Amino acid sequence: MKKFLPLCTLFLTMVGYGQKRELDVRAIVKEAKAGDEIAQYNLGIFYLLGAENLPKSYTEAVRWWEKSALQGMDLAQMRLGWAYENGIGVSLSYSKAVEWYQKAAEQGEKEAQEYLGYCYMYGRGVTKDYTQAFHLFEKAAQDDEFGKGRAGAQFGLGACYGKGEGGVPKDNKKATYWFKKACLGGVEQACEILNMK
Repeated sequence: MKKFLPLCTLFLTMVGYGQKRELDVRAIVKEAKAGDEIAQYNLGIFYLLGAENLPKSYTEAVRWWEKSALQGMDLAQMRLGWAYENGIGVSLSYSKAVEWYQKAAEQGEKEAQEYLGYCYMYGRGVTKDYTQAFHLFEKAAQDDEFGKGRAGAQFGLGACYGKGEGGVPKDNKKATYWFKKACLGGVEQACEILNMK
């Protein structure tokens, strides 16, 4: 499996195919132009942040993510969905956001599963469907190989159990469990809910 450069490691080195090497933006640009989906995704991140002496350009970020997403890269698909959901570098379009989130979610990308879950919960680009939202939150909330589930999805599960939505009965014990996990994951609203109980 190829490695990618996530947002949190945009400093002096990157991981690629198991070996550490100095970050060379010119090489990344060259690889991106040659069609490498990982380089395209990373270049999009650089443009999003205005990193590595590249100008901040949301339009360019989206352009590179789309090239990568069309090749099937799940992170690029998720990030493209995020751009459409928030109108970043493109016109706001919930239906296009759902389309890209769905592609990434089907590949197991947890952030996309979480975001798609909220689209279903609030009816953004799809018909409201709490059951579908619950199932997506359930997938994204589970711990991954690093021992972390998506805190936003954990909050979503807490909300479903707290209200008895998503095809599950109201269960304050389960709601509290998921709100605690979300709070520990940094979701301030979950911490506030726990302080009210």
